[in-house]
Amino acid sequence: MTEDVLTGLRIHAKGWRSVYLTPEPPAFLGNAPTGGPASLTQYKRWATGLLEILFGVNSPIVATLCKQLSFRQCMAYLMINTWALGSIVEFCYALIPAYCFLANVSFLPKVIISFGLCLDWAQALGPLTHSQPSPQKSELLKCP
Repeated sequence: MTEDVLTGLRIHAKGWRSVYLTPEPPAFLGNAPTGGPASLTQYKRWATGLLEILFGVNSPIVATLCKQLSFRQCMAYLMINTWALGSIVEFCYALIPAYCFLANVSFLPKVIISFGLCLDWAQALGPLTHSQPSPQKSELLKCP
């Protein structure tokens, strides 16, 4: 996967255009690990390779500033190359329920406004929102 991203980035940076092609039957079928430690090792390789592209000489930002990569293409390559950084956020998000349980705090925000206070506001603002009577249907249908 990383090699494909690097190849696409380099040809787009040179100004070439690419076309999405889906031949029948599929021309290239890759091998992927089926699960377990082999799968984690492959994910680690992909993440490392994509981050090397992001921070290396073939960075989409460098290609946009110094070569012919368009801004939209740069944003697309940045989204792909920062895929591995999303795991940090996902890990922190997965720890929130355990933290809330152990620290005895609520994950949800506390309600500040009570229902009675909402009713008081609705009664206070009611005359302001309906200060003018609405016209009757017969008044709307009258011709001048």
